[in-house]
Amino acid sequence: ACLEDNETSWWLSGSGTMVLGCGEEYVQFQVCTSSRVCRVKAISISIPPMPYGPLSVKDFRVDVLQEGNECSKTKVWITATPPNCQVQNMRGMQRFTLNGDGVDTQQIRLV
Repeated sequence: ACLEDNETSWWLSGSGTMVLGCGEEYVQFQVCTSSRVCRVKAISISIPPMPYGPLSVKDFRVDVLQEGNECSKTKVWITATPPNCQVQNMRGMQRFTLNGDGVDTQQIRLV
């Protein structure tokens, strides 16, 4: 639903999953279509301003699938953003830079 233009359909969490407003819900994206990894330096995402959007968040992080584990039965995710990332309370695209010169991965999660 998050690829639709209608912001009111952008639900991420189910009822009761965000105890005291905190949770570990995520949106996951595959950034490469082949078996190779891609270098990801930043992501851009549109998040409705609080408190209106059902996908509105304040604090978040970006996790990436650790290189070499994409075929493993147990996937290892590592955090690729500085601690305490916060979205701005605004409409439109917001850009978030990943740690260092980027990360090599096949999948990313906005948590």
